[in-house]
Amino acid sequence: SCSETLAWASAQIHCQFHASDSRVQLPASEEPPQDVQAGNETVFIPNRGERGQCILSTPPKILFCDLRLDPGETKSYSYSETLPLSAPPSFRGQSVKYVYKLTIGCQRVNCPIQLLRLPFRVLLLHALQGFQPLQEDEVAPSNPFLEDDEMSKKDSRLLDSAVEILMSVTSRRTLHQYNISNTRGRVGTFCIFKTVYKIGEDVIGTFNFSDGEIPCLQ
Repeated sequence: SCSETLAWASAQIHCQFHASDSRVQLPASEEPPQDVQAGNETVFIPNRGERGQCILSTPPKILFCDLRLDPGETKSYSYSETLPLSAPPSFRGQSVKYVYKLTIGCQRVNCPIQLLRLPFRVLLLHALQGFQPLQEDEVAPSNPFLEDDEMSKKDSRLLDSAVEILMSVTSRRTLHQYNISNTRGRVGTFCIFKTVYKIGEDVIGTFNFSDGEIPCLQ
């Protein structure tokens, strides 16, 4: 076997907007269609063939150029992108849809472009508006030389809060209800959303004594 040569690879994020023709009437657009590609198949158009209108597209970033791989050899590349604050969140409704995809394009020498689309969700976390981290070290003396460290701590707390909210929003929840009873009857019920937890994770549940058959004093 011989080595493989890849001309280039690029990554780009785009958001497709699609509206139901029978439910939503959109104004006519005079812009030319974006689904155009040169005959030599060398133009990278990540939303080519996608339904709807591309309303957001990040600048493409080159992952590599002229990459030569020997048999069994692998290469890894990292990609990061920041979406603008005006970007709409993901939404799948009966009338309109906002779908985000990360498109990775790669081309072998003298071959057409190959596209890999990875869909993902963009969520708007209203709970982070006006986020104020806990100041557990307010009594500590301030040091002007540690300003960057304080900013990194605040960013870390913000990220931790965002991850916690995302886990709460996106996790699949199934209500598990257990009856609390003794020999005289039912005291109440205990409800919990999941039964498997990680070490150190808080267990959150609710007790309901309103439907109990016998009084509970404590």
